Amino acid sequence: MAFVGKRHVLFIVENLSVPFDRRVWREAQALNGNGYKVSVICPKGLRSDIKSFEPIEGIDIYRYNIPLTQNSKTGYINEYLRAFIATLFLLIKINLKHKVDAIHVANPPEIFFPLGWFGKLVGFKFVFDHHDLSPETYAYKFGRGKSGLMYKLLLMLERMTFFVSYHVISTNQSLTDIAKKRGKIPGDRITIVRNGPDNAFIPVSSKYELKKGKKYLAAYLGVMGQTDGVENIIFAAEKIIKEYNRKDIYFILIGFGDEYQKHCDLIKKLNLIDYIDLPGRLPDKEVLDILSTADLCLAPDPANGLNEFHTMNKIMDYMRCGKAIVSFDLAESKISADRAAIYVNNNDISNFAREIILLLDDPQKRLEMGAFGEKRVEEQLKWEYSKKIFIDTYNKKIFANGKQ
Repeated sequence: MAFVGKRHVLFIVENLSVPFDRRVWREAQALNGNGYKVSVICPKGLRSDIKSFEPIEGIDIYRYNIPLTQNSKTGYINEYLRAFIATLFLLIKINLKHKVDAIHVANPPEIFFPLGWFGKLVGFKFVFDHHDLSPETYAYKFGRGKSGLMYKLLLMLERMTFFVSYHVISTNQSLTDIAKKRGKIPGDRITIVRNGPDNAFIPVSSKYELKKGKKYLAAYLGVMGQTDGVENIIFAAEKIIKEYNRKDIYFILIGFGDEYQKHCDLIKKLNLIDYIDLPGRLPDKEVLDILSTADLCLAPDPANGLNEFHTMNKIMDYMRCGKAIVSFDLAESKISADRAAIYVNNNDISNFAREIILLLDDPQKRLEMGAFGEKRVEEQLKWEYSKKIFIDTYNKKIFANGKQ
């Protein structure tokens, strides 16, 4: 067998397909390029990543179908149950082909902890890649607060996932603190592996036709879900255009998610179709064209008891392209961007709109902020720095080395 003698790491992710999930794909590529056999189990995508089995760059990707949730509790239960069964079936199939030495489980959701028990029987380690806070996500999405039965159930699933974990990988210090406090994980079993743009994600020449005849371009890149606050940009744009009478700004909001169609409908309702474009998901080449052309970039994620704990990938992508940022005041966003962003308090859309105008009218400030952010990414936040930490974690903490 071609892979005899190599450690076999199986990545499991439920909420995104691979390689569309950039973090999981980069982690898989990192281990694959450093002597590990790597496989992935994930759902099929809506428009891409639709093959049931696909080897890419030496990584075997196994995909399954899951239903759309419609953002309902029964929908999520149905989705997660089917995802768990499909994942278990594929895990057994893969393990029979080539023994699995570790499963690397990315959340949300925290439904795969029984595989940690299974792993103790068949001899593989359970590594938890902690991306998001599922209990807080539920509390925000369904407005039930932190006292309901479902919130307590999600906390229990999180605790069980921590309990079976051989090692925990967190995206930032906030999630590390959660793992220590709620998961009782000692510090030597947690590693921070930050997200960040890689060496292939670099700015290109501006394409002024993207501004559609306007003087300025403001851009957004990210998910369009309930917690992402893209509607805040739309309402800010309405104020800018109608109250401040500024018709010299074009907005391009890149991304897709459960709220995408609602945002499209809102733009039509507010008569903003000449000023805002929602092109959906785009390949990196087109994303780089837009971000490189943009005069500033936007991070509309509101403070909501959830976003404060998360590192926003978009922030580093903006900085990589040398762009000044207008953001709401979130702890982890401030840690990432520092002086590359203006921070708006209290989720205030009026102030968000005002800061966009002030920053667009101050080219020198934008230049200084953008240069600071670009240097910060280049010297501290690129994926290549996190990649080394990630590989060292597997070589020195999860396994004694990368080989049998």
